[in-house]
Amino acid sequence: MLYNVRIKTFPDGHKQYFWSENYILRNVPEEFKPKKLKRKLTLPDNDGRFRNNMNRAVNQVYDLARANHFDWFITLTLNPDIVNRTNYDECAKIIRLFTKRLQRTGNTWLIVPELHSDGKSYHFHGLVQGELDLTHWKGEVYNLNNFEFGYTTAMPIKDPQRVATYIAKYLTKDISVPKGRKCYWASRSLAKPTVDYVDMPGDSFLWDVWATARYTKEIDAGEYGRFIIAEE
Repeated sequence: MLYNVRIKTFPDGHKQYFWSENYILRNVPEEFKPKKLKRKLTLPDNDGRFRNNMNRAVNQVYDLARANHFDWFITLTLNPDIVNRTNYDECAKIIRLFTKRLQRTGNTWLIVPELHSDGKSYHFHGLVQGELDLTHWKGEVYNLNNFEFGYTTAMPIKDPQRVATYIAKYLTKDISVPKGRKCYWASRSLAKPTVDYVDMPGDSFLWDVWATARYTKEIDAGEYGRFIIAEE
């Protein structure tokens, strides 16, 4: 089928529209798919593939954050005396251990990495649903009691839409995850938005969607045309 708008519907009823200037062909029959060319004279575009993987990860993080209810926004800063914060694999082991603890206590989670200002060390941000073992610090900021690998903060989430955009941006600030490594940690039970593909005339999109959207973003993809993201 040909379509020019992809619609994601989140559990709370809000929708995100992705409009393409050019029509896209979906579910192409096998006999009509272009034959794959063998690459003998050129090297694989590994950097391009990595960027595409990172872009998909950003979209997946946003969808999961937007489609689920979370109670807490947490930050995990590893202690360099305990963990080599510049070694992504060592940091990932600590995050896996932490998520196992969350699983045992019935929590759900979504955690992403970010580089420190030094450009070498990692710390982590996450969204957590359910009760946590906390100690009050100041104002609306708490500390986690069951994380002995460094310093933590936990703050109650008041604006789920805003925090979804906020946490997805951590993966876009820098492509900081080593190639072939996990880009984020998420509970398997998290909900995802439903996706529909439709043919929507440009005038209908502009007047019915874009003009009333809470958030819009235009992307110029060069030879692939323009794309517009609009969210209710």
